Amino acid sequence: MNTKRSFATRLASATALWMALALPATATSERAQAQANFLKADANQDKQLDFAEFKTFVNLNADQGLGRAPRIRRFGMYSRAFNMTDENGDGVVSKQEIEAQAQ
Repeated sequence: MNTKRSFATRLASATALWMALALPATATSERAQAQANFLKADANQDKQLDFAEFKTFVNLNADQGLGRAPRIRRFGMYSRAFNMTDENGDGVVSKQEIEAQAQ
């Protein structure tokens, strides 16, 4: 009985450790994927996204289930998401503005 309890305890500890290590890695890989999607969507390579590029960025992220992108696409809320992300109202979205929204 002690052996079973000991094994169960070790298994639970190992699982908890794995989850603690996996969560940041997942967040890191999602961030890396979103950054890659930003570069793909940035057609003119000016390091910012106009509305059409932003829509492409959202769709790339939605295809991979990243962040709020699936919901934005499902409800067709591209304009609202763009306007909320474009904090300074200059008509383009920078990486910094996207990162600020992700916080």
